[in-house]
Amino acid sequence: MRPRFDIGDCRDSLLTLRLVDGFVIESGVDERLIALIGIRVAHIDGCESSIDFHVQKARMLGKAEPWLSMTSQWRRASIYNPVERAVLEFTELLMQTANGIPDQAYDAIRDFFTPKDIARLMVAVSAARMWDQLALLARSDPRSRNTDMAAARPQY
Repeated sequence: MRPRFDIGDCRDSLLTLRLVDGFVIESGVDERLIALIGIRVAHIDGCESSIDFHVQKARMLGKAEPWLSMTSQWRRASIYNPVERAVLEFTELLMQTANGIPDQAYDAIRDFFTPKDIARLMVAVSAARMWDQLALLARSDPRSRNTDMAAARPQY
């Protein structure tokens, strides 16, 4: 599939997304959870380049292949701990905000995070989604690691 436009021409958008990601990274949210959120959001959005980006980050953070490969089937996989499960559930619900966030799901994540941290997780989900949408709109080549978009992603 041919790219629609050169992502390098969108430097202002990339800078804005980088600032949001920078906030998430500096917020104290566990980097492995940021990677997990990114992987799950990218699976839902169908963004190949973002899946690759977040999987590579998770590998650098020491996550093993089973942890990486089971994210789309996390409900059935016993490899995820209760915090990761709560984050995955919260991520999926945020991806469907038109349906609202049920109290039960909020209560489940509140068992592990403060309201301030929950807001930070929400920003992490939103930031991952924005990157995916920009990559999908531009039809960014997921195999190219030297693109302006790849270079713009913060290194957490």
